[in-house]
Amino acid sequence: MKNSIFVLFISAFIFLGCDNNKKDQTNQYITLMKQSDSIAAAHQKIIGTHQNMLIEHQKFVDEVKEKHLNDASVMAIIGKHDVMLKRHEALIKSHSDLIAGHAELKDKFSTMSDAEKDAEIKQMEKDHQKIISEQNTIEQEQQTMMKDHQDLTKKIADLKK
Repeated sequence: MKNSIFVLFISAFIFLGCDNNKKDQTNQYITLMKQSDSIAAAHQKIIGTHQNMLIEHQKFVDEVKEKHLNDASVMAIIGKHDVMLKRHEALIKSHSDLIAGHAELKDKFSTMSDAEKDAEIKQMEKDHQKIISEQNTIEQEQQTMMKDHQDLTKKIADLKK
């Protein structure tokens, strides 16, 4: 009889422990999906700024070519921006892919095993850290490029004189 009660107690403990794990997974998943929404919103803002930066950059390139300006400092800034914009383009694409993958997970999460859920949660956490870090870098570099564009505008105007 004592063994039956002990086995019943252990079974109940394991069952409740599993239930707590599912609740923890669900709470982690909900938190991550909210964070995904914030990341996606920041991503859209970055895309908009990136598109504006591409247009602005092309204006400077065209103006430099049109005016036959060969100032080394102007060319260096344009070259630096070209490299940054290409890198931003690659990062934006990789972020878009990760965000889309996280969105697809919404449909599959409830049908996954606990081990799969744990693995997906851990991967999402890593992805979020990576995206947030890279978004911060992109935003800082976009600010730098905007300042450089203002400086270039003045420099090109001075070179025209």
